Amino acid sequence: MSAPCSIAGNPDLYGLGIRVSFYLIWISTLCLNPIEEGYIAILFIGELVLDAAVFLGLVIAASGGYLHAVEVYIAILLLSTTVYLLFPRHAADLAMAFCPHLGLRTKKRIYQNYVAAARLLYTIVVGGLQMWFWISGVNDSHIHRMLTDTDETGCQQFGFLFGPVDLHNSALKALHIIVLLLATAAGILIEWKFWQRRIQGKSRRKM
Repeated sequence: MSAPCSIAGNPDLYGLGIRVSFYLIWISTLCLNPIEEGYIAILFIGELVLDAAVFLGLVIAASGGYLHAVEVYIAILLLSTTVYLLFPRHAADLAMAFCPHLGLRTKKRIYQNYVAAARLLYTIVVGGLQMWFWISGVNDSHIHRMLTDTDETGCQQFGFLFGPVDLHNSALKALHIIVLLLATAAGILIEWKFWQRRIQGKSRRKM
């Protein structure tokens, strides 16, 4: 097994300024979400702009062979954390969709449809990126030599699971894939129930 070592890094992709910007957006999302959802739309727009910049930088750098697998991993964490931060709210939406009698209070979607559509597209793109990375990108030599565990530096690359874990660990990859599949299934169920109730509501008004 190769020894841990340091790499030069790519501050243009995940440097301190970019990370601080993400941190501020995450903190604002957590603080403002219980107060007023109208403000969340503004945060979502700012986050989408930042996400788009990081995503394009990630694609360009990875396709050019300038990144190690761990750098792709860090960029993916930055891109997907906001979705994970809103998981409690999505879980409440899912519970209310199937068990309305629970009385869980969820906020109405008052922000404009194009913002919601952009976030949905973003979530799908990031989910697909993560699925690619954990299934093949993390150790597929046909994608690029810098995304393999046998690159020129010989560095052992780590992910995080209550502590450092080898990024090529099968259990770590399986866990991320399972979480992605569960999140996708939950999202489909929430949207299905939402549209089902909306159609039923329109039918009742026509009657």
